[in-house]
Amino acid sequence: MELRTVHVGDLTEVHAAGRLDGHWSETLDTALNELIRQGRHQVRLRMAEVDYISSLGVRVLVTAHKRFRSVSGVFSVADVVGNVARVLELAGLTALLMPPEPPAAADGVKPLREIEHNGLRLSVFGQQGRGMRGAAFGAPASLRSGGYGAEQCIPLTVTAQTLSLGLGAFGEDYAQCRTRFGEYLAVAGAAVALPGDGSNTCDSLVSTGAFEPVVQALYGLRYEGDFSAQVRFEPAELSNENAARNPVGSTGFPLSSLADAALTAAGVDAACVVLLGESDGLIGATLRSSPGSVAAAEDPLAFPTVRRWLSFTSEPAHARASVVAVGVIARPGVLSGLDAELLRPLGARDGVQGHVHAAVYRFRPLPHGALDLNETLRPLFEHAPAETLMHLLGDDREGQMLESRLVRGVCWIAPILSAEDLS
Repeated sequence: MELRTVHVGDLTEVHAAGRLDGHWSETLDTALNELIRQGRHQVRLRMAEVDYISSLGVRVLVTAHKRFRSVSGVFSVADVVGNVARVLELAGLTALLMPPEPPAAADGVKPLREIEHNGLRLSVFGQQGRGMRGAAFGAPASLRSGGYGAEQCIPLTVTAQTLSLGLGAFGEDYAQCRTRFGEYLAVAGAAVALPGDGSNTCDSLVSTGAFEPVVQALYGLRYEGDFSAQVRFEPAELSNENAARNPVGSTGFPLSSLADAALTAAGVDAACVVLLGESDGLIGATLRSSPGSVAAAEDPLAFPTVRRWLSFTSEPAHARASVVAVGVIARPGVLSGLDAELLRPLGARDGVQGHVHAAVYRFRPLPHGALDLNETLRPLFEHAPAETLMHLLGDDREGQMLESRLVRGVCWIAPILSAEDLS
């Protein structure tokens, strides 16, 4: 079977020729899945040159229809002739797959504006919130000077308005968590943690009814409030009818560029952000051991001890996975005190700074348009453990800055509010 793809505005037409049998049905299924991954939500399959279809081929068409509908998209079939038309008619699928006038993809909420920024196409949507207020907490320096005792363990309740990240664990108290402290993130009434006990298996707590997750935290960032803006991002080429000559998704955008775009789109200099998107490779580190068990004379970040305490990515990892990244970002000099101490340059040393943790999941396509934070994130947190949880870092050890990259996705933005903003 031959497949030829043509992009016309928001519509993608796939021209198929040959037999849609058990062998080639898998090829077509892969091609349609890739279009969803690329953010193509309106697809028409033209089958004038398809002369045979098996039950496996029919299944691919029905599955594609369901899959596109699940992301608020549309999949239809056209130009069906001969035996293929008879098979679809006898199967009762003509009305489903070949409506007289294929419905358009659901429009939903219109963006307030669309802009291009450093190769990114940004669709900016308004949110109901004003922003978030909060601060860093704990004693990060204790990680290098004797570890943490029970008096430094802070129970942190995760509400629907909480955004937090740092070092913590799930348990009743310090004693239960002493050997389990590791990276965590919390948002949308849920928390995800990677225990530092060597199990390498993430765990999660999700609010249900009156239950609210509690993280036993050592240090980190905690903010409370709501998001004021939402930005959908994708490569600018996707809007170009010549996209077929410049395949979308071949290269992701650095985290520093996404952070800069988020601040620019929201018109602020410091913000709490949640990113959900497709990874093109992540750079970062995770704790191998709990800092609750640090020997008094040991510095976990000193060489060569750091090799035993921290695991670094030697090259970009987890490409083509879904990533939930939670963090605080700011332009240099905007934040002060402990908040500023916890931020590091995401890319160039004079660029946007941030502290970002990311949970990695098996890839799930996103519906187009504006998305509800809770409805989008909670299924990820509830249905399967994250593959890992990382502190995203830029890596310039080889003299060239390597950053985490995302291809496309959505970013929720909450400006960090000052006392003057709240008055």
